[in-house]
Amino acid sequence: MAKKCVVHGRRFKVLTTASLEHAAQRPFMRHLLHNPTESRFTGWVYRLLRVGLGLVFIYSGAIKLADTAGFAHILASYQLVPPELVDFAALAIPGLEVILGLGLVMDVRGSLTGVTVLLLGFCVVLWLGIVRGLHIDCGCFSTSGIRERNALKWAFYRDLIMLGGIGYLYVWRFAAGHRPHSAARIVFLATQKTKELASWRAG
Repeated sequence: MAKKCVVHGRRFKVLTTASLEHAAQRPFMRHLLHNPTESRFTGWVYRLLRVGLGLVFIYSGAIKLADTAGFAHILASYQLVPPELVDFAALAIPGLEVILGLGLVMDVRGSLTGVTVLLLGFCVVLWLGIVRGLHIDCGCFSTSGIRERNALKWAFYRDLIMLGGIGYLYVWRFAAGHRPHSAARIVFLATQKTKELASWRAG
């Protein structure tokens, strides 16, 4: 079990030998502990998949932000957003995609959850469009509104594959005990690096 200690009024969990042995009893963790090479491999898979998904969301959001009017037209075609909120949604959704994508690339705490919720929302919207027999562009990576046969179905399948990738990220985090950085921590580290660089140049 992990013991708790108090330092300056704050509680911290201290890993003991017993807690490590308990973690090692999990099949996946036991496999990783005794296979350091594979542990490094799965770690690289995690990083590449996380950064890849983050870049996909950044690109998708940037395309929409470059043509909010075109994206608003596609949103209106789904007939799910009230007309008075279409313009706001056409700006908010891609903006959120870019922010969460950046967070995922930098491994910011909460970004994976945000991406998961956003992707699940996209799946629901696409499924509703398929059920209603809409023949429109999904608006995922283009705002041209080109109508292609089964475009919504292919977009839905693609999002399901991305959800599978997100599932791997969650499993790896749980198995490896990985804890992402907080946004405040990343800002602090970036500030420190900037100061160090400025000091080095001045010297």
